[in-house]
Amino acid sequence: MKLSKFAMRTGFIKGIAVGAVIGLLVGSAGLSSAAFGKKGWDRFGKMFKHGYVAGFKDCVRIAKFSNPHGRIATTYVLPPTAKGDHWVKAIDKFYADPKFAERPMSQIMILAGKELESTFGQELITPGESAFEVLRRINDRRRMAEIEKRKAKAAAAAKAAAVDKTPPVDKASPEDKASPEAAPADKKAPAAGKTD
Repeated sequence: MKLSKFAMRTGFIKGIAVGAVIGLLVGSAGLSSAAFGKKGWDRFGKMFKHGYVAGFKDCVRIAKFSNPHGRIATTYVLPPTAKGDHWVKAIDKFYADPKFAERPMSQIMILAGKELESTFGQELITPGESAFEVLRRINDRRRMAEIEKRKAKAAAAAKAAAVDKTPPVDKASPEDKASPEAAPADKKAPAAGKTD
């Protein structure tokens, strides 16, 4: 009897847990699907809209630096001087137009970025080198400069060694060469009065 009560309790607890998980998943899926369209956008206030735009811009910047030739980097435009208010007004304007009312938020962000780019100027961060490629290029330049410095130092050392290997220049004057003291010991002139 005790075993069946335990099985009933654990089954009931498992049912509650599974129901809660399924409810949260379904609820979050419904909220997320609504948040990416006109209904979701209009339901939230100005602070949320500004936060959404700020998060969007940060994510696009990260995507542009990490993968400059990826879909996000080439699709979304971030005008340099457009502020959050400008983005929110552009999104609101597109969602107010009935022909854009059914479009998802991703498409509206593309349209808003293009419109803001025509107003505020071209984007500064264009698909080009990623941050890693820039750092690698800087490192290559430093490495090449270090190699050139080492080559110059080795050439100077080789030149100095070549100068040291040249035969020594005899700095003695011609008078010193003629005097017996200047001659080496084995070739000294015989002393006066001694003959061999």
